[in-house]
Amino acid sequence: MWGSSIKRKAMAVNCDENKKVREIFDAAIKLESEIENDSNSSSSISHQEKTTRCIQMLEDVTRMISELGLFSTNEDVDEVITSDLRYFLLPALLGYLTLRRIESLVSRLDLLKIADVYYKDFLTRCQDYKIAKVEAKEKDDSDACTNSTDLAQMTRRREQKIQRFREQKANEVRLAELSKLVESEHSDEEVRVSE
Repeated sequence: MWGSSIKRKAMAVNCDENKKVREIFDAAIKLESEIENDSNSSSSISHQEKTTRCIQMLEDVTRMISELGLFSTNEDVDEVITSDLRYFLLPALLGYLTLRRIESLVSRLDLLKIADVYYKDFLTRCQDYKIAKVEAKEKDDSDACTNSTDLAQMTRRREQKIQRFREQKANEVRLAELSKLVESEHSDEEVRVSE
């Protein structure tokens, strides 16, 4: 009798915390959209304040998700609740917003290193959950091409970058479509992703 009462209370608390996570995440996404569409200069005080506030909100969501234990690396993406898939974007969003920061107290190199950690975390999650087969590559000095005289190699690298850019744009379009589906609040069974 006492055990079931404790379980019900724990489930109610967990439900409330999930709702709070969702609300903060949605507010952060709305703020990120405002930042993206802001007509002010990215170095303006108001733009930087919004960016910092959005980063803080996303970091709070990240901590809360960790405390709730919503994800486990022994799962595939198919086992994750559809409404929780949006949280996979947290490290990518944090990396993106970190790169938008302009602070005199933090060097640009430090901001780049922080963003690099976020992006590598995002790529690792994509690999762990079998979303995509990508690897976070370590910086390689041979990629600099400053001392390279191999024109063919430089051309190949350029073509690879262009291909990645095209794939990125296609993924952004696809992400926008999926975002609309998720926002329409369909149940797991109702959302059908056409490939």
